[in-house]
Amino acid sequence: MKVNQTQLADWYGVTVQAIRNMQKDGLPVESYGKKGKPNIYDSVKVTEWRENKIKSVHMDPLKTERTRLVKTQADIKEKLLKTINAELLPFELMNEFHGKQTQIVKQKLLTIPSTIKNQLPGIDNKTVAFISKKIKEILNGFDKRKLPADLRKQLVEWVKRMENSAGFTVE
Repeated sequence: MKVNQTQLADWYGVTVQAIRNMQKDGLPVESYGKKGKPNIYDSVKVTEWRENKIKSVHMDPLKTERTRLVKTQADIKEKLLKTINAELLPFELMNEFHGKQTQIVKQKLLTIPSTIKNQLPGIDNKTVAFISKKIKEILNGFDKRKLPADLRKQLVEWVKRMENSAGFTVE
């Protein structure tokens, strides 16, 4: 994901000056800003560069854990930014949206028989009842096509793992 200096500094919990210093030390720049615009960085390349930089120093266990933490935090923030930019939508949000849309469609479909009766007065009640029955059968079948319980459970567990590793709650 492409980010500017300020976003990169926020991701790693450092100052913009620290990012500039890292750049002098070889931090990869995707494109240099011109006419007052900020430099752009590829977060994946930056993370790889930081990992390699830390490995090139000595392999202190605390530094290794810190690197893993920083990478995990960067990954989580990247996913959150994708969510904010609507590139990645949370399951619960999509499930809620789908539920609302389903209710709207159901309500409209259920009005079809009475609309037909009003529009075409020659249709008898038996035909209207038959149409109503068929619409309800279709709608009942539609309800059964919800996300399977095992997949839903996996998605919920994934969200919880993301919350735990990030130290926040996705709502």
